[in-house]
Amino acid sequence: FDLLLIAEDTKYHENNVLWAYDPSSGAKERILVAPMGAEVTSPYMYKAGGWGYIMAVAQHPYEYNQHIYDPSSTGKAGHVGVIGPI
Repeated sequence: FDLLLIAEDTKYHENNVLWAYDPSSGAKERILVAPMGAEVTSPYMYKAGGWGYIMAVAQHPYEYNQHIYDPSSTGKAGHVGVIGPI
């Protein structure tokens, strides 16, 4: 796969995104949306058994959201996701 994975970490919108960018065509596609307040980190694409997989982390979700009252949403946890097989 000839894709560039672009992980967002910005304060300019509530949900950050993982993008797949194809440099040969210029096409960009949103492939993952992180929970509110989380940044997308550690994007990685790997092959196993002839298939491709994309892994990413949503770090500290809900950290700055006053509207979600959940004692377990401390902003210190993270979520790992896998997209595939591709």
